[in-house]
Amino acid sequence: MKKVVLLATLAAACTFTACKKDSEKTQTKTEMITAKSWRVTADKSSISGNGQSSTSDDYATYQACEKDNFLKFMTDKKVEFNEGPTKCAQSDPQTEIGAWDFNSDQTKLTLTDQGSGLSLVFDVIELSSSTLKIKYSTTSQGYTYTTEQTYASF
Repeated sequence: MKKVVLLATLAAACTFTACKKDSEKTQTKTEMITAKSWRVTADKSSISGNGQSSTSDDYATYQACEKDNFLKFMTDKKVEFNEGPTKCAQSDPQTEIGAWDFNSDQTKLTLTDQGSGLSLVFDVIELSSSTLKIKYSTTSQGYTYTTEQTYASF
């Protein structure tokens, strides 16, 4: 009898665990991006054109006061740019508010600076509950400039 109770308990535990994993799989991109704050963990840029190309690790040049900055995407389509615990310049505002949105198939993320009205459209390379990877490219005078950033949630 103890064996039957143990097996039933184990089966119930597996069922509840499976349900939890299923619900995580069905989380929308909007739910994932707004659930937590995001801190940059990698920042690479590249330039290519006229038969030449170069890549640099921009994150390696970040100061400590930049590495603690983070983004918070809100459900009302506002995004908070936060200086984090240490600001590089004490006169800088702690936070600035912008706007964000996905395109219809959620493969592109638009970030807009509300002060200047400047908008950039990023390709969403990866978005999970723990990782956001985006890429921005622009072409000018025969050269393509690309920035790829990776963020971790916390």
